[in-house]
Amino acid sequence: MVSRKLYAVLFAGVALMFGCQPQMHPTDELVGAWLQVQDGHKQGLLLHADGRLSLLGIASMQGATWQFSAADNRLLLSTNTDRYPQPQTEQLIVGSLSASALELQGRSLFSGRYIRADERVTVISGEVNYRQRIALPPDAVLRVTLNDVSLADAPAKLIASSTQLINSQVPIAFTLGAMKSQFEPNRRYSVRATISANNQLLFSSTRHYGVEPTQPSELTIEVEPIQRLRDTPEAMVSAQRLTGDFRYMADAALFMECSTGRRWPVAENPIRLQLERQYQQWRSAPGEPLLISVNGVIEQRPAMEGESLVDTLVLVELISVSDKQQTCD
Repeated sequence: MVSRKLYAVLFAGVALMFGCQPQMHPTDELVGAWLQVQDGHKQGLLLHADGRLSLLGIASMQGATWQFSAADNRLLLSTNTDRYPQPQTEQLIVGSLSASALELQGRSLFSGRYIRADERVTVISGEVNYRQRIALPPDAVLRVTLNDVSLADAPAKLIASSTQLINSQVPIAFTLGAMKSQFEPNRRYSVRATISANNQLLFSSTRHYGVEPTQPSELTIEVEPIQRLRDTPEAMVSAQRLTGDFRYMADAALFMECSTGRRWPVAENPIRLQLERQYQQWRSAPGEPLLISVNGVIEQRPAMEGESLVDTLVLVELISVSDKQQTCD
């Protein structure tokens, strides 16, 4: 009787003779986009080849990492939220897996049947960096968001986001995934990055990083320290104190000085980002006036549309924000 071991050797030899390829490892087959429909809502998972995880169509949390154990068909999915960036891990069983379908079993939001949807998903990845020689604290958190900033009369619409604990110094890699069905033609989309620690904002991007969302994109996003402008002596010398109404709509900001009625767009920088957060706290609708006092500089900056230069208010210091319904009028 021929032993089982001999049968295995003979079978391998026959496979090589006829050009048969060995079966792909299940981990490789899992990489890609998987979509399902729950209660009429399309959602899913994007399992990146480097072990990162993006959640598709799920706004309440973000993906962190994934890991698969072929020994017991166990899939580990780690997720987090803006408020709780420390990843939480769920275990699921890969019930079945083919080139076009996936079934995950377990008591989890992510259990169920999925179909492969690589062509229906876009990926935006890159690095976040800063020029200053500053070491980040051990509890630093990076948040990267993709927003629809098209409408002038509505808040920026969040399309995708990623929140991750930073375990290395810059540059810091990031990956965003989104369904192509979330995008509309003739819209403007922008990526923003912030670094915070202990609920304090440390760095923020200050430029518009536009993307073509239906195509893969690779970005290098530069962030600036929140204190940089405030601590620059040259800026403080030339700055003037201004009191007026601040309005924020669709990632664009406008300031009107009370005493003169002069209006300027407000340049994007870390101080404006702080002001945006207070604006959203005290004003329920976009475009409502919020009375503020600031130190600022009027500079020629590129217009949001076109190549012309326009007078722009660059915030140097936020002095006060009125939490009441006070305005210039």
